[in-house]
Amino acid sequence: MKTYFKAVLLLFAFVLFSCDKDFNTLGSDIIGDEHFNFEKYNAENLNSYIKATGPIQTNNLPINALGIYNNSVFGTTKAHFVSQIEMVSPNPTLNYNHYYDSVKDSVYIYVPYFSTYQSTDTNGNNTYELDSIYGDLDAKFNLKVYENGYALREFDPTDNNNKQKYYSNKVDVESYKGSVLLNNSSNTSENSQFFFNRSEIIIYKTNGNGQYVNSSGGVTNNPDEYVVKERKKPGIWLNLKKDFFQSKIDEAFTNGHLYNNNVFKQFFKGLYFKVEENNPNQGALAQLDFSAAELIVQYHYYSTATETNPDNALKSFLKFQMGYAGSKANISINLLELTNINTDYSNALLPSATQEKLYLKGGVNGSVVYIDVFNDSELQTLRDNNWLINDANLVFYIDQSSMANADYEPQRVYLFDATNNKPLLDYYADVSVSTSIKYNKYIHGGIIQKDSDGKGIKYKIRITDYINNVLNGTNPNNNGNSRLGLVVTESINIATNASLKTPIQFGTPSDETKSIPVASVINPLGTILYGAQSSDPDKKLKLEIYYTKPN
Repeated sequence: MKTYFKAVLLLFAFVLFSCDKDFNTLGSDIIGDEHFNFEKYNAENLNSYIKATGPIQTNNLPINALGIYNNSVFGTTKAHFVSQIEMVSPNPTLNYNHYYDSVKDSVYIYVPYFSTYQSTDTNGNNTYELDSIYGDLDAKFNLKVYENGYALREFDPTDNNNKQKYYSNKVDVESYKGSVLLNNSSNTSENSQFFFNRSEIIIYKTNGNGQYVNSSGGVTNNPDEYVVKERKKPGIWLNLKKDFFQSKIDEAFTNGHLYNNNVFKQFFKGLYFKVEENNPNQGALAQLDFSAAELIVQYHYYSTATETNPDNALKSFLKFQMGYAGSKANISINLLELTNINTDYSNALLPSATQEKLYLKGGVNGSVVYIDVFNDSELQTLRDNNWLINDANLVFYIDQSSMANADYEPQRVYLFDATNNKPLLDYYADVSVSTSIKYNKYIHGGIIQKDSDGKGIKYKIRITDYINNVLNGTNPNNNGNSRLGLVVTESINIATNASLKTPIQFGTPSDETKSIPVASVINPLGTILYGAQSSDPDKKLKLEIYYTKPN
């Protein structure tokens, strides 16, 4: 009992000390590395294996990918995006004699990257560190934006009016796209030579004629004299084809299509973002919150019906939004392709594969690691022991030689109850908070631990509550001896599921799963782990249980 009391006190102290700990310092000092002379047991009948996901549901994701990512270990991912757009303020009044000035007005879209503010220089310029962008940030690819012509439905008419599911391989969108390139700016960095620009976006003040002005209001062509009107975080900025959108707005206004968003989305079905390689094996891919995007259509109008002098015209704009989040009813789909698939990865997914190495991949045509923790005999023996479980961890070692050429490794993996498709008890119980929300619940773990060269060594996941329940719990439906699943994750806070187009089978027709965590879908990265069947005793998958014998 003294040992147990000591452990509780130390765990309590650790939680108090670490409630806002930076994830970069985590790993060796997390509780579980020192076990206070507890007895240790290594599970003897672990079984691990991988299953291919095939096409996955990708509509209305919380985060969407856009771009091209070349992964030497797995293959090339291309991520396209299509979404409805909606008015921020439906049924707008365009006022008297509205018109579009070819010089002063513009149409643009802005999609911010995930970024962290770093510093501000003496001139007020801000520097940001970009997050969730993979590949060569300077690599250029062709980004094309078209009108979407494919009707996106909220409900499935063939499935008792349940929510419509769209999958990563939805090819119909391409067939119905518009013929006009909408991001047609003369600045090729907005289309044919697009790249993810790290720079802060600065909007400067202009006069009524669209000319830059200095601090005194005078016209200037000297960039050093420009006056800053607005600063925006780094993001995608595309000037769009003005006459196309202006014509669309006028048609919609004349025919009552701006009355509400339901009517508007029937009239204008959204935008389609398509990516193409300029050169083989070049590109970058970003995770984006398209629900934070804004599409702005600027225009001019007069204050009275009789006014006609352009010098007296006033400037205004219509604001649109896209993506899916909260109250927004926009339907969006991430369209994903995996090409140039690595042969070793393809072979690892074959039923005949040895499963010594576990290829774990997120995104399109990904894979999930499944773990059977105990067989019936071992489970009964452990229950009969009536141990007090002090700590329990699954430890996944990374195959560093196979991952040597990987530019990126998943920073975190997510373990879940694959029998019931829900988080584990340990996930719910962990309230630890990090300076980055992606690394919350760090006591539960799954955060990569690295060597001095910055290469991943292992992932360690604390499952003490789960093991306690399996061995000593009275409710078999609450994380009973479930099959466990492991996926890569973009954020540990996302614990919802996405449907599989084809269910994963586990031996018998009735033993199948129809979904996997969304966390895996939105992360394009992958890693190679040593499985429970590995011949390397030091690196093979382990379940370490630390316990106290009953008095």
